[in-house]
Amino acid sequence: MTHTRGPWECRENAYGAVFVYGGETLTSSVGTEYRELITGGNSHNTLSLENGLLIAAAPELLEALVRVVYVYGMNNGDTPEIFHRAMVSALEMATPVIAKAEGRS
Repeated sequence: MTHTRGPWECRENAYGAVFVYGGETLTSSVGTEYRELITGGNSHNTLSLENGLLIAAAPELLEALVRVVYVYGMNNGDTPEIFHRAMVSALEMATPVIAKAEGRS
């Protein structure tokens, strides 16, 4: 399974509709730049800003969680110092992503 490459971003327009965009920035045939619409913008405007922020953080949350699981699993004889540095690095990656998901960044 693959998903649109991150980072994703959440935007709210002037009418209160929430959209999540991701992937590469592309250019249309008339020169307009755009990104893939991940979700939002339906006729019911059911996506809240809070859910949009969480959805937008999904690729980075996945990457951070994969790193934490990897680091936790690598503690198979490495010195405590190496393990500690790797875990600190994983947590430093995860902390700002959690803030993004919670709308604090």
